[in-house]
Amino acid sequence: MKKKLGLSIIALLLLNLMLSLSSNPALVQARPSPIDPELAKVMAQASSTDQLDVIVFLADELDTTKVSGRNKDEKQKNIIEQLRKKSDDTQVVIRRLLKDRQVKKEVTKFTPIWLRNAVALTATKAIITEAAKLPEVGKIVQDATFFAPQVDLASAPATVGIENNISLVNAPDLWNLGYQGQNVVVASFDTGVDYTHPELQSRWRGGSDSWYDPYAQHDTPFDKSGHGTWTMGVIVGGNAGGTSIGVAPQAQWIAAKIFNDLGKATASSIHLAYQWALNPGGNPAVRDAPQVINNSWSYNAIGCSLEFAQDITNLQAAGISQIYAAGNYGPNSSTGSSPANNPGAFSVGEINNSSLVVNNSSRGPNSCGVSTPVTYPDIVAPGLSIHSTDLYGFYSNNSGTSLSAPHVTGAVALLLSAFPNLTPAQLKAALISTANDLGVAGADN
Repeated sequence: MKKKLGLSIIALLLLNLMLSLSSNPALVQARPSPIDPELAKVMAQASSTDQLDVIVFLADELDTTKVSGRNKDEKQKNIIEQLRKKSDDTQVVIRRLLKDRQVKKEVTKFTPIWLRNAVALTATKAIITEAAKLPEVGKIVQDATFFAPQVDLASAPATVGIENNISLVNAPDLWNLGYQGQNVVVASFDTGVDYTHPELQSRWRGGSDSWYDPYAQHDTPFDKSGHGTWTMGVIVGGNAGGTSIGVAPQAQWIAAKIFNDLGKATASSIHLAYQWALNPGGNPAVRDAPQVINNSWSYNAIGCSLEFAQDITNLQAAGISQIYAAGNYGPNSSTGSSPANNPGAFSVGEINNSSLVVNNSSRGPNSCGVSTPVTYPDIVAPGLSIHSTDLYGFYSNNSGTSLSAPHVTGAVALLLSAFPNLTPAQLKAALISTANDLGVAGADN
């Protein structure tokens, strides 16, 4: 009886404390609005019926770096399952809210994203405001849009045998040892890939888990602009055109078309592409994720955005390397672009075939997402007048860090052929520690 009385007194004291706090506004800490300031400006100018594209991120995100497994495959499976569970467990309320408002035509559409514990939606500002009041919501941002990268068309002298850029990265030395990218799957996040090209068709892994178009424009690999076809040729191209053009000619490829046919991308679609890459077939028990992803794209400007930083972390924790073009915004310092300058991204600058840094290759130092500036980019590779595959079975010569990054992606594929259990961190360390040191000794910008 005494125990019950004591608990009752404690309960009453707590209740009185809560009531006194709620009746005294000065004692209550107001929760900061999770609506991003830039989105708030857009909402202020929008009418009550305007439908706005936003991404709602929940506050409770899984720390994938702490997920373990007996081996690489099991760890990846555990990460996928735990990310999905976290999303399902914490999005119950917001999904119910959005489904209800969708019936009332206040929400046009919504898509849960389990990779980031987020929901992409198109809705009125009233619904966005309502969602912002949910205690589980961490932040709400506008669904950013940007355009596919452009590269410089270039001319190059005809070569025979092996292209100079392929020789410069010493790929033939590994070929001679028997490592050509076999048993490795690389992914492309780009404008798509023209899989009908003779150099690329036989190297596509094929099947429903090897192509992803978040805009639902094409059921099979397609590339309207050619950019993704150029970069893929540098990674896996063979010698059907008379010269060896790819670093890892025996690797297989899959692709996510992160830009639509107009060359436009949305942040939510890229989050979904990262999610797809972690589990392309949808079954966590089936190992069908790529070992490395080539990212020859950016936000089209100098600056720092951490929109995809957690995506990078989650995929890296699952054993997937991610290579990024550093950007074509040099020669001034601090000209890096996102997401290449995000923590965990492996950034690649541009040199010519004489190992000279190209003038417009972006440079560091980089302070994006770090307390102390770091050198940028991580490494450089050929990117000037690179001969590669083009649309409709043709070939062309193009320039930019977009062409530099695929050399490193291909190099990762070669190393994984020899050492399949290397982690992304080990692969990055191996490439940097064995690269030729250009300029002054040591890492520099």
